[in-house]
Amino acid sequence: MAYRDCQLCARLSDHCYTFCSHHFCESCLRAIHRNGKCPICGLSAKSSGKDTVDEILKGLGYGLAAIAGAVGFVVAAPVVLRAVGFTSAGIAAGSMAAGMMSSAAIANGGAVAAGSVVAVLQSAGAAGIGAAATAGLAGAGAAVGVGVAKVIDTVTEEEDDKNE
Repeated sequence: MAYRDCQLCARLSDHCYTFCSHHFCESCLRAIHRNGKCPICGLSAKSSGKDTVDEILKGLGYGLAAIAGAVGFVVAAPVVLRAVGFTSAGIAAGSMAAGMMSSAAIANGGAVAAGSVVAVLQSAGAAGIGAAATAGLAGAGAAVGVGVAKVIDTVTEEEDDKNE
């Protein structure tokens, strides 16, 4: 049997593959799809070669989105801290951070409570973001990146369905 011959009927096929990489002509593949199992190995035969490539590319896209989100959050966090007023020299006067500190101090009888959001953010602004916080930011960024990729994927699939 030549490489391009269907593995069921031996006719020259038009490059249709199952997910398990067995090769069939289009008419045999339609019959296999109805059955749901590859007659060669018994695995699911629902995906064609094109679907497999699309799934691989989709997975790569999600992976790249996760990496971009993770890196983006880790890089942006110190910039955002400085922008809102949590600096290495302390809380900047007149900043959003100063307003947060004032509100926290009023709520706690004149002092900012240890472990409060303001205290943690000031510590991160002054000393930098520690390894655990960096890992948390990376995880959150990855989740956001994958979420954005999923939304884009869903919108794209809906557009493709409309165009078919």
